[in-house]
Amino acid sequence: MKSAIFLLWLCVALVGADLSGLYLGDYAVKKGKKEPFAFVATCFKEGKIKFLGQILPVTWRHNEAQKRFELIRPDGTVAYVLNIVALSPRAATVTHRGENGEETLYFRRLDPQKAEQANRQSGLIGTRWRHKTQNGVTTLAFKAPDEMACKQVQNGGEVTTESLVFWYYDPAKKSLYAAGMGECFPSDTYTVSLGGDTLRLGDTTFRKAP
Repeated sequence: MKSAIFLLWLCVALVGADLSGLYLGDYAVKKGKKEPFAFVATCFKEGKIKFLGQILPVTWRHNEAQKRFELIRPDGTVAYVLNIVALSPRAATVTHRGENGEETLYFRRLDPQKAEQANRQSGLIGTRWRHKTQNGVTTLAFKAPDEMACKQVQNGGEVTTESLVFWYYDPAKKSLYAAGMGECFPSDTYTVSLGGDTLRLGDTTFRKAP
């Protein structure tokens, strides 16, 4: 047990103060229950944070003495605290106390430049896809470097849902991570199959749209 604690401490210590990178929410554990956790944020070395495409009015700071990740307001006060449990170049685990008690959050950690390069090499940027059901049509439009516009239209032409989703392609696993606000395209990790005029995301097949 002591050796495991030492290795965990060493993992955090070796990373040092550089917490910069792209963080994708993997899952959360609340009251012993594992739940999906959709999250996309980039921490820049100069302290800025981009969350779902927007630069936040706070900066981040690594409090190494207390092993905490802190969000700092412009006046210098601490706005939010995440306690670091484990940290490596590929993953991060933190805890925080919310309204419903303490929860543990698990993240994937990526190099932003490599993630953007993978997206550009995926063959998806600049493409549009449609999936038709008996109730209407869902259209996806992939944009550079990491945005996807989703629109659902009911039969008859009424737009029911429209939202912006952020996506990242993993060439090793041939999967696509999607996170966004709204119900147009559920946040999740999807297996990807792209060929000719069809795009298969998980169990859903899309056809190329003009």
